[in-house]
Amino acid sequence: NRNRLRSDKMNTVLMLKALADETRWEIIQLLKCNNLCACQLLDAFDISQATLSYHMRLLQEASLVQGIKEGY
Repeated sequence: NRNRLRSDKMNTVLMLKALADETRWEIIQLLKCNNLCACQLLDAFDISQATLSYHMRLLQEASLVQGIKEGY
């Protein structure tokens, strides 16, 4: 039980850290209403593709979004 409590605590910390950033918060707000591809998110923000990838990785690690790879 102690390990599970520690795991739950770590997951909560990851989630809160991910949501503490304004850009990631705004990404979540857009994605909760729509499934958007990376190019659509890039159009909505003044950030590079690398920066978007960084934000999306943190959101995925916090289990707040699920990435789907399509195409090439």
